[in-house]
Amino acid sequence: MTGYDLYVFFVCLVMFVSVLLLFSAMLFIIVQQELRAIRCGIQDRKITTEYMRNVNKKSFFKSVSGIISLIVTAVLIVVFMWTFDVRYSNDPVEGGIAVPRVVLSDSMSYQRKTNTYLTENNLNDQFDTFDLIFTREMPGEYELKLYDIVVYELEGELIIHRIIGIEEPNESHPDQRLFQMRGDAVRYSDEFLVEYSQMKAIYRGEKIPFVGSFVYFMQSPPGYLCIILLIVGFIASPIIEKIIWRKKLKRLARIGYIGL
Repeated sequence: MTGYDLYVFFVCLVMFVSVLLLFSAMLFIIVQQELRAIRCGIQDRKITTEYMRNVNKKSFFKSVSGIISLIVTAVLIVVFMWTFDVRYSNDPVEGGIAVPRVVLSDSMSYQRKTNTYLTENNLNDQFDTFDLIFTREMPGEYELKLYDIVVYELEGELIIHRIIGIEEPNESHPDQRLFQMRGDAVRYSDEFLVEYSQMKAIYRGEKIPFVGSFVYFMQSPPGYLCIILLIVGFIASPIIEKIIWRKKLKRLARIGYIGL
């Protein structure tokens, strides 16, 4: 995380804890009122009706809600781990699995007229800000060709631009090629030539428009906190329901409706 990300995370964490404490206090009051109403007999008729309805249900349907809660919680945990890994991982893409990335710049959003090589070579694989693109494992250094779009790292940041020039090995760099990069919507090339060792992935034209805005939010500190809140809610809900149901059964036993 950058310093700004840590700051945002800390602020969101403080707000999250404050809201969680307030929500917990309100929930505690509501549950206590519900339990008090059960003990006082105010809900006896409602409880007996609910008991008969649950008795008549098949055991399969009784466990469906619990199974759904477990599945949703597991999915949320997987999403949390996946988005965290995608946002903060600068490792090269390996294997045949495509790695999604959210576009945060408009430097590849359109064909700038002065970049005539785009229209001359029919290069129509641009992508816009907040598109979700899929990047794949880098080919070999000498398999890269002119106009490939690659992800490379510069000072800890990932940039995705097109190769518009290749400087083959010469006296100044006998063991490597150097690549000139430029965004399709940018007038000038990137300031420094890029080495193959800086490159992390290649873009093959796979994208989902506009979805990246949602994914980017889920990758942000507020998104993480929302996922945590949902997970806590799905875990706490069945526990609270079970506590209340046990109190209802005790009340039914006390009035002689059932035996425990």
